[in-house]
Order: sequence, then structure tokens, then C-alpha cells
Amino acid sequence: METPKYRVRLFLSVDLTGSTAFKNKQKNPRDWLPHFEDFYSNFKDSFTAKFAGICSENQNQCKEFQSATPKLWKTIGDELIFVNRVDSCAQIITLVSAFRDAMDSYSTKIKDLGLDLKGNGWLASFPYPNQTVMVHFEQPEIITEAIEKQADETPHTFEFLGSGIDSGFRIAKNSATNLFTISPSLAKIICMTYQNVDTLGKLGTFEIKFLGTNKLKGVVADAEFPILGINTERNPKKDSLQKTLENLAGTSQTAPAAIKAYLEEFEKFHEVNSPALKLSGTDHEIEEPSYYREIFVPSWEKDFATNEESNKELEAGSQETTGTTISQDELEKVKARLNPKK
Repeated sequence: METPKYRVRLFLSVDLTGSTAFKNKQKNPRDWLPHFEDFYSNFKDSFTAKFAGICSENQNQCKEFQSATPKLWKTIGDELIFVNRVDSCAQIITLVSAFRDAMDSYSTKIKDLGLDLKGNGWLASFPYPNQTVMVHFEQPEIITEAIEKQADETPHTFEFLGSGIDSGFRIAKNSATNLFTISPSLAKIICMTYQNVDTLGKLGTFEIKFLGTNKLKGVVADAEFPILGINTERNPKKDSLQKTLENLAGTSQTAPAAIKAYLEEFEKFHEVNSPALKLSGTDHEIEEPSYYREIFVPSWEKDFATNEESNKELEAGSQETTGTTISQDELEKVKARLNPKK
């Protein structure tokens, strides 16, 4: 049984806006249902095609991850949530760029219906501090690398829980059709495209926005949390007007380097378990973060040893019976005695 390896997963969600009003305008569900069925199937196809296109144009940078196409995790009403295991900043930039481009493309398709799209993205570390949970099968007593690999390949059969997931959903309340909200850890990586123009910058360019801070329930002990996003205003005239207004009010865009420096201080102050990633897919593997090595691994090894000892005692108890096979009820009684509920 192998210890689950450290990994980072990128979550990207896209939500239809104006959908309630659109449904209410239609007297017959058959009139609006096809448009939502198209969204559920064709947005993923568009996302996948955009991802493949970027990889094709940048084969040297994308060869390590070009086969790791976007994976749908779940649907929540009019929202689609994708998740991918990511090993490098280059892979993240490629996925985020493709996702943003898919939103731009698909929104053009639906704008005459009075519909639009808004996006949200965040990163989360596994198997600590976030957890992978099997949904359709009984959860094992101890998580393994085999299970984490299965979750990487078929995320729709798993649930992902933890503070990183909760905060990711929380920041979505600030998303809008003109603002693709992103978590601080994801924003730091996007800021790096400005410092690595010849590498990450070729995979995608973004206009990142810092909108100040706000309190998000349950996130960093309800302290002020940075609100960040990527400009996704799809109307050039509105975008120009907004930029002119920002210049007039003295609130024009903060430099990415300054945003990155602030976010690093924010994570340090609040002791945030920031994801650890290599810059490109071809770089040497980096050391796992201390919170994985010093907290998760010793805890997992202890649980594994306890579980192995319990199994040995169960086997010994079965062999001590009078030559007959121990019943399931008896096995459960022995197991309950060896592993009493706390």
C-alpha cells in the first residue's frame, strides 16, 4: 500500500447568468431545455479544443501534459466545475487560458438569448490539507495513492473536501461576466506570466485585477481576504469606458509584481498552506511542502500501522475458531472491539 503522493488540483467553474429569466420567458420547458443541454455538452468540447490548440502551438512547453485534457467534476444547476491534477505552472496557465477562451467563444454563441457566462478558479493541495472522498463506493479506512490516482482520472466519482475547496466556492460570490474570480494562490501563478514572458507568457496573457479585500465567512478566520480576478469584459466599448473611469478615479490596475508580493505576505501572515509547483513540465521535481512531509506523512504511516495490526488480529481471531469459518457478525464484533469508536 503506497503513501498518497503530494498533488495539486486546479478547479475551474463556469456558470450561466440570466438563466432564470430565460427559463421564465419560455412557456414550455422544451423551448429552453435544448440550450442548457448544449451548454452541458458543448462547453466542455470547446474547453478541450481550446486546450488542444494552445498545446499544438506550444508543443515544447506542453508535451509533458498535453494528454491531460480537461475533466468534468460535477454539475450544480447551471454551473459546470472542472478539475485537473496539475504538476506545473505552465500546465495551469494553459488550462486557465483555454478556459477563458472557451468562455469568450461560448458567450458569443448565447448572447442573443440573453445569457452569459461567469467563471471562477482556485487551487487546492491533496492529500493534505484537503481530502479525497469516494462517493459511489465505501470509503476505505485509509486513503492510498491508488485511490488518489483514480480520482485524478475519474473525478466525477469522487468528492473533494477541505478548507481549500470551501474558500474556492466562497470567492465565487464576487464573480461576474466581466470578472473571472481567482484564488490568491492561482493569482500568484498568473502574475508570474508577466515575469516569464518568453515561457509562461506564450501560453496565455491575462489582465489581472485586484479589487481590495473583503471578509469571506469561515475563510482565514474571517479576516480580510484579497478579492482578485481576470478581466473578462467581452464588450470592447464597456472595457474602454471602465478603464477610463479607473484612470479618472485613480484606481487603475495594480502592477502584477506588486500583487504577487502582497499575496506572498498575505499567505505568510495567515500561515496559508500554499501549493508547491514547478515552473514547467520539464523542470526537475520539487520537494514536497513541509505541511505534507511533517504533518500528513507521519499521520498516514501511523494510521497504516494501526490498520495493519488490526487486520492481523482479525486474521488471528478467525484462525482460533473451532475449524469453522468465522461469521460476518463475529468479524464485525472483533473489529468493533479492536477499533472502538471515539
